[in-house]
Parts: sequence; structure tokens; C-alpha cells
Amino acid sequence: MRVMHLVRSLFVVFLFALSISPEARAQAPVNQYFSLIEGYQFEKLTEISTPEQQAGIGPFSRVILDDYILLSYSRWAVQPEAALQSPPLQLEIYEMKDALGAFGVFSIWPSLLEEVSLKRLNLSVDNYSSIHGLIFWRGAYFFHLSAPDTSSHSKPSLLDLARVLVDAIPQLNLHPVTVIHLPKEGLIRESIRFYLGESSFALNEDFPEALAAEIGFDKQIEVTLARYTDDGHELFLVGYPTAALAEYHFVRLQNALQGYFSTEGVYMKRSGLIVSIFFGPEARAQELLPKIHYLPTITWLYQKDPDPAEITRSNITLFFGFLQQTSAFIAVFISLSLGLGVTAGFARFGILKRFPQILKQGDPIQLKLK
Repeated sequence: MRVMHLVRSLFVVFLFALSISPEARAQAPVNQYFSLIEGYQFEKLTEISTPEQQAGIGPFSRVILDDYILLSYSRWAVQPEAALQSPPLQLEIYEMKDALGAFGVFSIWPSLLEEVSLKRLNLSVDNYSSIHGLIFWRGAYFFHLSAPDTSSHSKPSLLDLARVLVDAIPQLNLHPVTVIHLPKEGLIRESIRFYLGESSFALNEDFPEALAAEIGFDKQIEVTLARYTDDGHELFLVGYPTAALAEYHFVRLQNALQGYFSTEGVYMKRSGLIVSIFFGPEARAQELLPKIHYLPTITWLYQKDPDPAEITRSNITLFFGFLQQTSAFIAVFISLSLGLGVTAGFARFGILKRFPQILKQGDPIQLKLK
């Protein structure tokens, strides 16, 4: 009975684990990785996880954090064990719903702080270094590292801490679809901005309001902005959930362009789920827009409506397979029968030879019939 009770308990636990959402099972608190990091002491200073407390965290407003879906924010004092007498490093962690949100806040951070001097350090993930510290993202987490001393001497310690954090967190930096499809030639990487809602997109003051009203922010879209080396002309890639929605809003944007005037020009293209909008000269548009191709890869896991010819071939294969298995079974059965018969015969011969009295019979019974 105890064994049956244990089995039932394990089964209930298994069902409960399956009932948890994929997001909840996939993402764990970031502080669980701190125990894997050697040489540093982590002390939690602040933690905010309720929406009511998330107003005005860092340079972000509440509505922007809602666009990117912030789950929790925490601030830590990190003390390198090799320098216990020095002031601790400051670590801010923004835990977002997914990698899109983490990349989004990473992309808009420099513009919110109006940082003009950005450097990339030798780190395996996207990062920016400035007078405000070091920022990078890993999976669903966005990190801001800073030191009490803002001189260049503090940068190596920030970089060392960033490296151990990246190594300890086993999550992938999955870039958004629209970012992946940006043309690479002439791209200014520091100019990339990723928006997941109308509030965050409003940070860009160059996009015409007449066109912004037709993009369709209520359709769970994503927008990527990038500039290119020829005078900083802007390219916007808008990603939609389906090709049908992309086509619908592409037509609406084209109609809205009829009443919009631009000194250089506005050029559009649709490729699958992506609508491209370029503000700049026609010659540059003809170079960039043809390079944007959305080519999804489809792998069929099953065929919903099987081909009749395929069914026939499958049935024939099954039939011949059945015959082959039956023939093999009969051959094995005959071989075993013959083997057992021969063995039994030799055994009988040996027994009778050793014990001949077994064959002796009593006096014959004679029937005298007249």
C-alpha cells in the first residue's frame, strides 16, 4: 500500500509539473546562478516585482516597461573577493518576460540617457560601455553594471564580472526577426532600436504620425529602426504575426502615404511577415530594400491529408512485411520442431541402449479361437 501511495504521489507531482506554463518552467530567478560564480559576494539591496512599484525604474517610464513586459527588478552590491577593501560594484538586473523584451530595453537605454560615446567591450554578447557603466543582455535578462569610480580603471573589473555572469546563465540571446533581416552592409549597429509597443515607439520622433497610426500596434507587432552610413537615413522593419496582417497594413500604409510629403521620399516593400519603410533617396532605397527577404523554413511534422498513392504504397509495404514475418516464423517453427524431434530420437536410442530391459515384454497372450 505504501508503494502504491508513493506512485500516486509522484504521478500527481508529474501532472502538476506539466500544468505549469512553459514560461514559468523555462525561466528561473537570476540569483540561483550566483551560487555558480566564484570569487564574488552578492548582496541584494532592492527587489521590485509588483506592477505598482515599477514606475520610474532607472531611465524607463512605467508605460515603456509595460511594452517590454518587466517581470521583476533587483539591485545588488557585488564585492570581488580579491578586493574586499574597495567599494562594491553595483549591479541592476531587469528580468523581462522573454529575450525580445531584454533586447528592447538594451537597445533604447543609450537614447534615454542621451549617451553619445559608446564602446563595445570584448564580451560574447551585445554590450555597450559608457560613463554610466556597462550594459548587456543575456536571454531574458538585461544587466547594468556600474562602479563608484567612473574612471577607466574600473572598466576591467566590470568586464570581468560581466563575463562570469554571461558564463553562469545558460540562456541564449535570440535576436528579433526584424533585427535579423536588417541589411548588414553600411549598418550602424549602435543605431538599432527595437520597439514592442506604441509607447516605446513614441520615443522615435522622426516617424510621421499619419503613418504610425496605420502600423497596427494592437496586433502584437515588433518594429526595428536602423540607420546607415550614408547620412544616417532611417530604415524601419515592421514584423507582423501573419502574412495576411502584413499585407493588410501594407495597403493601409500605402494609402496613408498619399497625403504625406517628404523632401527625399518614402519607399516601402513587403516580404512575407515584414513591411519595410525607408526614408531617404530613391537610389539608396533601391540598394537596401531588395536585400530584405523573409524566407521561413517549414518542416512538416505530419501530413494532414495523406496522398492516396502513398497510402497504397504503405499498405503494400505492410502486406509484404507481414508475409515476410510470417514466413520467418514458419521457418523458425519448422527448424525448432525438427531439432526437437532429432534430439528426442537420439535421447530415446541412448536410453534404450543403456537400459534394454525397458524393451522386455511379458509372455505373449494367445487367444485360442476355434
